[in-house]
Amino acid sequence: MKKLYIFGAFALAVLALAACNKEAEIVPAVQEDNITITATREDGATRTVVQPDGKSVWWSAAETIDLFYGPGETGAQFVGENSEPAASATFKGNLERSASLDEYPAAARHYFGIYPSSSDNKVGSDGSVCLTLRSAQTAVAGTFESNLFPAVAVSDTTTMRFLNVAGGIKFSIGEDNVTSVVIRGNASEAIAGRVVVEFGDAWIPTVANVLSGSTEVTVSAPEGGFVKGESYYAVLLPCKFESGITFTLNHASGDPVVIVSEKALEVKRGVIGKVGELKSMPALKVERLWGKYSTADSSWNEYFGGAVNSDRNVAMDDEYIYIAEANKTKNLWALKVEDGSLYKALPTSTVKDAGTFYLSCPRVMNLSGEPVLVVCNMTEDASSSPLYLYVYQNGIEEEPTAIKLINGAGRLGDTFTFWGASATNSADGQGLSKGMIYFDAMFSGDGIRIWKTNGWAKGSLPSMDQAVQSRYGFDNGSSAGGAFWTYPENKDAGIWGARNYEVKSVYGSVAAGAPNLWSATGNQLSNTVCEVIESGWYTSVPSYQFFSYNGHRYVAYTRQVGGNDGRLIILEGDATEAWSSIITNHKVVYNAAIQEDAENQGEYNTSVRSSGNNAMDLCIRVKEDGVYLVCLKQNVGLSLFKMTAN
Repeated sequence: MKKLYIFGAFALAVLALAACNKEAEIVPAVQEDNITITATREDGATRTVVQPDGKSVWWSAAETIDLFYGPGETGAQFVGENSEPAASATFKGNLERSASLDEYPAAARHYFGIYPSSSDNKVGSDGSVCLTLRSAQTAVAGTFESNLFPAVAVSDTTTMRFLNVAGGIKFSIGEDNVTSVVIRGNASEAIAGRVVVEFGDAWIPTVANVLSGSTEVTVSAPEGGFVKGESYYAVLLPCKFESGITFTLNHASGDPVVIVSEKALEVKRGVIGKVGELKSMPALKVERLWGKYSTADSSWNEYFGGAVNSDRNVAMDDEYIYIAEANKTKNLWALKVEDGSLYKALPTSTVKDAGTFYLSCPRVMNLSGEPVLVVCNMTEDASSSPLYLYVYQNGIEEEPTAIKLINGAGRLGDTFTFWGASATNSADGQGLSKGMIYFDAMFSGDGIRIWKTNGWAKGSLPSMDQAVQSRYGFDNGSSAGGAFWTYPENKDAGIWGARNYEVKSVYGSVAAGAPNLWSATGNQLSNTVCEVIESGWYTSVPSYQFFSYNGHRYVAYTRQVGGNDGRLIILEGDATEAWSSIITNHKVVYNAAIQEDAENQGEYNTSVRSSGNNAMDLCIRVKEDGVYLVCLKQNVGLSLFKMTAN
């Protein structure tokens, strides 16, 4: 959204436009020759030449300004007489006005100065100024291009203090062969163009309207090219970049480099903001840190005492990887992240003998600012086997607290999912403290439902009565287990999938009254297929994770190709690209088999013990030194991957 003090009403815009073009009725002109203007700069602000201290700004030599006498008058160009940069400069010229000086009302006896000189400069009959900030600019090492940075002055004498209209940003280039830098706000704000400038107290100028704006400013390389480490400047209209800013580095050869920042930035009048060095993003690297794989004779989970052919789910914090055995057992293990060695079997005596599987789907969540391990059971009949959540609120050395949850007479989804990104990063302020989502897929053919709870606080975990039920029938054609993965910033939208059924997208609508995930009833919400499915690869029960890293967004997910092949796939998108668009565009940056060291669809060992189940699971952890991804498939293998930018 534009934040340029723009008047929204059409009538005001027309009035402002008229103010720039309307001139007073001209009577026989009065010529005033050999006027000398003494021009100073705004203290602490930016004008034309930046001095070595990085703060003082002087007039450059022999610059030109336009001088007007009174609103609506015709202006004239005045030429600077200084031969070198100076803090104060004199400008001389001849000015024509429509009446003699003593015929003007005292309140209207003002000189108006506009820099830089241009035939497009105007002073309207209401005293506003129209001028243009060029969107095409040429870089000059250590300073600004001449005749670029707009400034205005109003004075009733020939001593004039010019105040800046625009602001700017300071940057350097960190790589060779850059021919130009294109600057654009992520919300397409107007940052250059023809504007109306109005004056407030002490004649402080403000951009009141943009008559014809440009959403891009292009700073072309100087003769000889950009010099790495040297400072350069771009001049922009005052603007709040609430969604961040994007820099595109064009090169003499090769594709442009796009650098996106989602951080809010404001360009203020007369202030130069420093954005630092612009250069290509570090190269992305994904490596397998370690893996535990099955052979034809033994399953990888037997290494720590697991039962063969039992399903597995996974979670991770900074120290441990948690493996739950989905069976009528109560096995839950902590492995060391550093090497996958067994730390211990966790206490589970408070886990109830209830459900199809007693434990499944561990997740690390945020509870009142602290990471906690959460595990659930799995049930296919809530009337005889209630749904329980087990919260290790006192740490993994203590028994978990059991919480009974609402669910329907159907099956809890194969992958237990949560609201927000807490399953990937417990420090993000979401998770159990904010709310929880769980998935209910019914074999009866009645469709798929989503349930959610209110947020909880440590020490006041809820009973069944505190849960909030919200349901939506996705599609009556779905009749098996599955899962729902919310996009990080929006609990109303995400990806859902069911066994032997297409993976589809759920979109929340911003339109008033339109159905979204929580308000839609029946089948109002369209199930739009949003994924490019690899030919011959199964879609049933995948697992998704969404995260931002290295100035981009990523979608990591699992795919089973066959009984003995499970895949981790990572897709890349721009920093502000919609998650659904990243999935649709399907830009694969990594594709690896879970078992053996087969990367990027390479050969893998097909003689491993085959999985008796389609399901896979995936968890990620975003840390300062990179992104950790742990992925598993039932009897096939467990691998820990790390993504870094080098």
